[in-house]
Parts: sequence; C-alpha cells; structure tokens
Amino acid sequence: MNRNIFKHLVLKFIISFVFILFINLLILTICVLTINNNHSVSKQIDYITKHISVTESDITIDKQIKKLLKEHDIWLLAIDNETGVVKYSYRKPDEIPNHYSYADVSRFSKYYLKDYPVFTNIKNNYLFVIGFPKNSYARYSNNYISISMVKKIPLIFLLTMILNCAYFIILYIYSNFRLRKKILPLVETIIQLPNGLSSSIKPVYGLEEIIYALEKTDKKLKDEQKFRQDWVAGIAHDIKTPLSIVLSNVAMAKDLTNNKELNKYLDPILTETYYIQNILNDLNIFARLNNQIFQIQKEEILILPFVRQIIIQILNQEIWENVDISFHPNQSIENTYVKIDKFLFSRVIHNIIYNSILHNPSGCKIDISLSKVDEKIYLTILDNGIGVKPEQLHQLNSLDEKNFDIAFIRTTGIGLYISKRIIQLNQGELKISSKYKQFFKVEIII
Repeated sequence: MNRNIFKHLVLKFIISFVFILFINLLILTICVLTINNNHSVSKQIDYITKHISVTESDITIDKQIKKLLKEHDIWLLAIDNETGVVKYSYRKPDEIPNHYSYADVSRFSKYYLKDYPVFTNIKNNYLFVIGFPKNSYARYSNNYISISMVKKIPLIFLLTMILNCAYFIILYIYSNFRLRKKILPLVETIIQLPNGLSSSIKPVYGLEEIIYALEKTDKKLKDEQKFRQDWVAGIAHDIKTPLSIVLSNVAMAKDLTNNKELNKYLDPILTETYYIQNILNDLNIFARLNNQIFQIQKEEILILPFVRQIIIQILNQEIWENVDISFHPNQSIENTYVKIDKFLFSRVIHNIIYNSILHNPSGCKIDISLSKVDEKIYLTILDNGIGVKPEQLHQLNSLDEKNFDIAFIRTTGIGLYISKRIIQLNQGELKISSKYKQFFKVEIII
C-alpha cells in the first residue's frame, strides 16, 4: 500500500516536471521563431536588392521599396565596384562619405559605417550598402543581433520565471486543496470517533490503511462501550435483589421497634441503603446515556401532577425525619403540558432532592417551586443547608462528558452530572447556584 502511494507521488512529480519543461521549451521556441521571422536582416536585404533596377546609365528603386525604407528609417548606397564612388544614394545621412577604398568596404561590411549597422549585397557591378538606424543591431564579425531583442531578453526571462512561479503556486494550491479534501473528512471522523461513527468512512485513494485503522478503532470503542454498559447493568441487577431485601428488612425492623437506641443504628443503614439504591439507578442511566444508540422516549404529560407524584413518592419513604419538603406550584402551571422523557425526568428530580438530603445530615428545609414564564417551565429546588464552596460550585457548573470524574460521586453526586445530561437531552437547561453554609439551588428550565 505504501509502495503504491510512493509510486503515485513519483508519477505526479515526473508529470509536473515534464509539463513545466515543455512550457519552458515552448516559450523558447516561440522566441526563436519570432526573432527569425521579424528580424531576419538577410531576407530584408535580398528583398530590397531584388526590387532595385540597375542599367548602364541609371539605378532606380520601386516606390514600394522607397516607402518601406522610409518607414523603417533605412538608407541605401550603390557603390561602383571598380572606383569605390557612390553612384546612387537614397536617404543617405550627411556624415556618410561618397568614396570608399577596399579596406573601408572590408571594415564596414563586418561591423559599422559611422556607427550605423550596415549590410551589403552585390548586384551587377555595384555594391549595395543598406544602413539601419544606430543602436538597432549589434554587429560582430559576419553576424548580428537585434538590440531590441537583446533588451527584451530580461523581460522574457522575467515572464518565464513568473510563469514558472505561477505554475508551482497553482500546483501547490491545487495539491493542498486535494489534500485537504481528502484529509478533512478523516479529521472530522477522528473528532467524532470518541462519540462513535454513525456510518462507514468513505474510501479515499491512498489512505486505505488509515481508514481501516479508524474503522477498527471505532469498532473496538463500541465493543468496549457495550461491554461497560452490560457490565454495569449486570452489577446493578445482581446488587438490586439483595439490596431490596436489606431495605425491606431494615424498614420492617424499624417499624417493629420503638427502641431509640436501636433506631439510632437502623436509620443510617436505611439512609445509606436508599443512597446505594439511588446510585445503582444512576449507574444504569449513566451507562445508557453513554450508549450512542440510546434515544430518549418523549411524551406529552401534565407537568404539575407529575412533579407532585414524585415528591409524594420521596416523602413516603419516611426516612427523612429531619428534612422538611414543601412544594409551591404557581397557578400559571395549571393544565400545562410538556414533552419530556418521564422516566429520565423523574430521575432528575429524585437526584436533586436526594443530593440535598444526603449532603445535609443535620437536616434542612427543601422548597420546590414550579412555574411557567414565557412558554418556559421553571422547576426550582432550593435547600437552606450547608451549600458548597465557590470552587466546588465552579466544578459543578463545569460538569460535562470531558471533565467528569467518577471519583467525584461522593462529594457532589453522579446524580447531578446525569441530571444535567438528561435535561440537555430534553432541550432544557440546568443551572446551579449556591452560597456556602446558606443555600444550594438547582433551577431547571424546559
């Protein structure tokens, strides 16, 4: 697999290299062809000479050629081969002589005539000298080069470099885009991995091994999660039966005796047994909430009788001798329906009330209020117990999946964490406020 990826990368590199090489060669070829087509002096000289008429008595030039010479600022001489005297001239500069020796002819034929680049051609008994503007061509020996083209070389080089840079920038952007297109879904998959993947990962060429590893990890996490849920459910089930026996026997023993000394020992047993029973229920819900396939079962209920019934159930346990629970529903809540999961919401109320009772062993007063404001239901549970310190309050308000510590159960209760999760699943909000040694307040808004 890795070898295939390596081959693919090498192939892409070779294709990119060949492509940019082809572009550079194409630019070079175009430049050469342009120079040959636009700046071939020999062709121009032949063309001009061809249209010059030479007779024994006179030399004449076509009007078309004269027009061409004028447009390009070119001048012309016709030198007698035998005498070296200029027999005919057209647009000759004043500084150009009218007589030349063989040495003069030899010199300017290869280089310059008074700084004018000149080119020669022989027709009949005359040497035709065709002169171009100064600084138009650079002469060396029997060859030449257009100065205008020389001036364009840096520009051509710069444009070629710009094209090369543009190509590599575009290639980088394209490669980066392709890479991000491949990698981003995998990054999102990795982010979702702790919560479980809802579907299989789309295949990506070259990344098959990574996808396979992610799917394998997802399966392993789901298997471990299911094992934890089954394990917690099994433990809770195994403990529930003997716990119920202990609870019923202790309650019966308490009813059958008026011995205050004995009740002093029975009361803590009964309280802690209820606490363990509540913890077991919470653990069951905790395992279910962390199962990705878990779904809440919402239904429309009358909120007032529902909350009242839960409070009555708690009061009927008759173990809270030093706890005063009062319920204050507002008239606005009468005949108000709300769509919630009855079982889970019941656990929320139980957990919050038990939390107040268990953390105030010396007793407290619990006020429960229920009201409706702007189509929102407000359930407030307030106790006048010991409350919590500011750092503990911050911890409670920060409870979530990422920072929850199971060791935190005894000091704040797993019930508060579960309650917060349940309210969130019901599209509600749970707020906790407290002042140390004064009060502890939980407000539920749904």
